[in-house]
Amino acid sequence: MNLNNYSVYYATHCPHEKEADPVLVEICNHIWSINGPDLESPDYKKTGIQYIEDWRVKYQAIWNDKYDLRLAKSNEDKNIYADFYTYYKDPDKGPTIKSLIFNSSGKFIRFTDDEGREEILSSESKKEYFMMIDKTLDAILVAQANDSPKINLQALYNLLNYRRFN
Repeated sequence: MNLNNYSVYYATHCPHEKEADPVLVEICNHIWSINGPDLESPDYKKTGIQYIEDWRVKYQAIWNDKYDLRLAKSNEDKNIYADFYTYYKDPDKGPTIKSLIFNSSGKFIRFTDDEGREEILSSESKKEYFMMIDKTLDAILVAQANDSPKINLQALYNLLNYRRFN
């Protein structure tokens, strides 16, 4: 219970290689057991388990209205998806979705369009997308700043997760 409830705290203090993102992984793995920002505020809301018919996947997600960003972990392939929505003025036209896909270590794998086709992401665009993801994660980290475990199991967390993040 302690490792789940404080997983984001432990992830922020966990040694990891540069490409891995333990914080992203733990937030997406433990959405329901961590403290986050007021997700009913205008910028954030927490969604329940939803069924996405196109993907035939159940997921838990954090939605950021400010960036039209959904962070979700797929229960099917265990990857983490950062989906950015672009809406059109024409209400008959649905949004387009661009996805940054990360593996279970939080390493960036690929960028796809809403048809699932892989696209090349310019370094400038990648930097901009990552900035929006980081700002979303930062809001959750701020909410957890005063939330540290009474019994610190950092050494155990590091032992259990060292391979995954290194």
